[in-house]
Amino acid sequence: VSFVIPHDVEVYGGFAGNETFREQRSPSLYNMTVLDGNLSGVTGSPQNSDHVVRIPTGGTAPKRVVLDGFLITNAYADDSSGTTVAGSGAGMLIGDTTGVVNGIVRLKNLQFTDCRSSISGGAIAGFGMNRLEMSDCRIAGCEAGHYLAGTPVGSGGAIYLQGGGSGVADIAMSAIRIVSNRAPEGSGISFAGMTGGRYSLMNALVVGNVCQEPSAAVLIDVDNSVTGGGYGQFIVSHCTISGNFGGGVDIVDS
Repeated sequence: VSFVIPHDVEVYGGFAGNETFREQRSPSLYNMTVLDGNLSGVTGSPQNSDHVVRIPTGGTAPKRVVLDGFLITNAYADDSSGTTVAGSGAGMLIGDTTGVVNGIVRLKNLQFTDCRSSISGGAIAGFGMNRLEMSDCRIAGCEAGHYLAGTPVGSGGAIYLQGGGSGVADIAMSAIRIVSNRAPEGSGISFAGMTGGRYSLMNALVVGNVCQEPSAAVLIDVDNSVTGGGYGQFIVSHCTISGNFGGGVDIVDS
């Protein structure tokens, strides 16, 4: 069971109920609209929603999706089908492996808590991403990964992103808080299989995240196997990345 947001749709929460204009709302921690995936009545249960929010892969024309002012909580993405997508993005799943999410996905004033994915992206997983803008969001207490023959497998305790098309993407994150999340690698944010584009993390707080394998809180995986790949611009500026078990930032060549 998911809230499916089609393309060219903007969804806003955080209303007190007495506003006459959208600009009058105040989507603070205490005034957010709650999207709750707790179907079982038990936090952390595999019987809860696999993906509280889904943004499907679009067609060839550029599209725009906006989600602003929500608390997303109590989800469990189970890999019972044996696919990476099914076990990723418990809080929000953007796209899949069958196509590209053309256009822009804009996430603002969002909070994610108690989201668990058996593979990757405890709170958010994006596949085939072309352009993502994320600001003023907080992800805390989320987890990704599972044990396979005694070895932890999975990535992106809070966020897991794969680029669109040939891996080229424009991903901008600012004023986000990634706190106390867990994964085997990339305990906070994992950029996977990137072959080009621009990725920025600015004015962010990344603290208290835990890796179960040698890795870091921010993992940037550059794929040099693609012809012409291995390029791109990665910017980390005005961030506090501290107190993470396993390290701060790690750039690897896959």
